[in-house]
Order: sequence, then structure tokens, then C-alpha cells
Amino acid sequence: MKKILALILCFSLIFAFAACGNDTEPSTDSTPSTAAPIPGITDFSATPSEGLAYDVNDDGVSCTVTGIGECTDQYIYVGDEIDGYAVTAVGPAAFYCNPKIMGVQFGDSVTSVGDYAFFDCGSLKTVILGDGIITLGEYAFAGCKMKTISIPETMETIAQWAFYDCFLLEEVRISDLDRWLAISFGGSYANPLQCAGSLYVDDVLLTELTIPQEQLRIGQWAFAGCTSLTQVSFHENVAAISQRAFMDCDNLKTILFAGTVDQWNALEKGSYWNFHLKDLIITCTDGEA
Repeated sequence: MKKILALILCFSLIFAFAACGNDTEPSTDSTPSTAAPIPGITDFSATPSEGLAYDVNDDGVSCTVTGIGECTDQYIYVGDEIDGYAVTAVGPAAFYCNPKIMGVQFGDSVTSVGDYAFFDCGSLKTVILGDGIITLGEYAFAGCKMKTISIPETMETIAQWAFYDCFLLEEVRISDLDRWLAISFGGSYANPLQCAGSLYVDDVLLTELTIPQEQLRIGQWAFAGCTSLTQVSFHENVAAISQRAFMDCDNLKTILFAGTVDQWNALEKGSYWNFHLKDLIITCTDGEA
């Protein structure tokens, strides 16, 4: 049944945008943010939205939100429980192509947002992920209109296309660089930076990045599209830079490597790790690589 649903959703992608389109550790040199708080946060009710459709999970004590149901809220607050069942997930295509939703906030019990859950919700401008989110599915927020997204420390996996066509995104906000580096990005537009460009760590715009000593591998797509980056410093024990890790970091001009040219050249480097980087200078302890 899951395979059939996945096929239906994939084929529907070809037509979906047309169908819905008519519905109305950062360095001390980093630049302090002047950005305003997340817009729309005061528009949410203090209590969870009522009337959402849901299915009880196999464990008999938790549930998955499956749709808008009888809820009339434009700002959806998916709370921690519905009718005594702990809400652990928003299911695949739950709010697919819904033109009326303007915001969604998740309780901390929600751990996953399914494939296409908010796909092309053209009025969705505010997304507040809870502190329990672990996984975002494919196309989860594709085509939505938020300007800011905060990624909690609990995030582990973001599937490809999760933020596809979110071209109004301006900021990605995190509080822990190590946790960001631990996220598994599934592919293109899994990383919201590919739309936003600017990464803020504890409200500081990341311009000069120092890779933490405990990080030995930079994961795939980790900083893809991060146009706020101008300089990256690597310690000499870094073993690998995965595919597309710094792709489209248009303003990245300097890499400082605390090892020799030979050590740099021996690093495992994934395909297109530096795709579209122009005039990049890599400085090692004994010269330029």
C-alpha cells in the first residue's frame, strides 16, 4: 500500500504545481543578526487545533495526523495529543496542496513529517518545528512560502526535495553546529540553505566557519547553497568532505587547512563538493593547494 501511495504521489508531482498554482561553531568575526523574530508566531492559538483528522497507530496509544478534518484554523497547531492519543507524526500528504493554511506549529511529541505533508500549501508562510522532530519526508514543505525556518537539535534526517521551490526562504536558523553537521541530507533541496542562502547559529550570521575538532567528516549537502559563507577553516584531522558539501557557496573564497598540501590532496572528496565555487583559494601550512 505504501509503494502504491508513493507512486501516486510521485506521478502527481508532474501536475501538482500547475493544479495548485491558482489557489489563493561560528567564528568571532561573524556578523550579528538584525533579523526580526519569526513572523506570524503570535497568530497561533495557545491551545492545539481541534478537529484534525487522525489515525491511531499500531501501539494503541499514539496517533498520526492524516488531514485537516473538520479543523477550520488557518494557523494549525499540531499539539502533543488528540483525544488522549500522543501525536507522533504528520502523515504523508496530510495537508497536500491546501491553499488555506497560513502557518503550522508542531508540539514536541511530533517526531516526523511525512512525504508531501504540506506540499505546495501556497499560503503557508510560518513553520515552527517542535523540539522533537527527527525526520522530514520528501517534498514535506515543497512550494511553501516561509521566509525563516529553525531546525531543532533533534533533527536527524531530511529527505530530498523537502524544501524544493521554497524560494522565499531567507534564513535557516540553528543553535548547535555539531548537530547540524550530524543531519543526513537526502539529496537536492533537502537542505533549506539551497533556497535561503543564509545560516544563523545562535542568531549570528555564519560568515566564517571553523569545523569543530570532533568533526572528521563533512556530510553530503551540509552547506550546499550557503551564500553567507566567505571562509572555512579545517583542522588537519578532517578525513572526508562528502559530495556537494559546499556546492553553490557563491561567496566562499578562502579555505584554510591546518595541514600540508599533501594532506589536503589526500583528503577523500565527494563528487561536486566544490561545484560552482569560483576563485577559491585553499591555503595549507606549506602553501596553496
